[in-house]
Amino acid sequence: MSTAPILSSHVVIENLRRGRVVTDAEFDRLFDPWVRECSDAHWTPVAAALRAVEWLEPSPDTRVLDVGSGCGKLCLVGALSSPATFVGVERRVALVRAAEAVARAFAISRAEFIHSDFPLVSWSDFDAFYFFNPFAEYLYGASHPTIIDDNTSEQPWRFDRAIQIVESRLAALPIGTRVVCYNGYGGDMPKNFHVKQWQKINDCYLRLWVKEARPRPVRNTSVGRAE
Repeated sequence: MSTAPILSSHVVIENLRRGRVVTDAEFDRLFDPWVRECSDAHWTPVAAALRAVEWLEPSPDTRVLDVGSGCGKLCLVGALSSPATFVGVERRVALVRAAEAVARAFAISRAEFIHSDFPLVSWSDFDAFYFFNPFAEYLYGASHPTIIDDNTSEQPWRFDRAIQIVESRLAALPIGTRVVCYNGYGGDMPKNFHVKQWQKINDCYLRLWVKEARPRPVRNTSVGRAE
């Protein structure tokens, strides 16, 4: 049995602000129990969030959009550990409220959350993007053991539509745009996106894609799919 002390919530926040690593168990204690129960399957691990933030090369002027932000874990970690602004869009209002509660309680001013569906958000307002396989629930429905709640039925057409929208919007982004995917997003990255960094974290692959003027070799066309 571990004898390590349990860090207080304020110490967890301060450690992230100082660039120190915290565990998922420590960070997840910021949330109510019902949110913590979903962590292993649905929320970005702290280690993946910190690496994603590093790869996105955030500056004070950078605005990052997390598509399907859940309880806001990526955005909260990003806002604490970098000078950028992180914005999460999430269609479940309870998760948006959970994220906002943590941001408010600890004065995390550069983490923002939108209760909406992602196609309604203007991507031109953002410089970089993050995905953690946000549309898989449409393939499984409420009966799948890893689904967050029973608000989603099996709707493959919605999955296909979401992928089409993401692929179209990614294709329209300017050269130099950075996109980080953890376990993919379910579709292909447009051919002008190139993998610049990758790392396996908790049995899933984190990848940094950067849009360039030249298309990537054909052999890489399926790398962006969820794994």
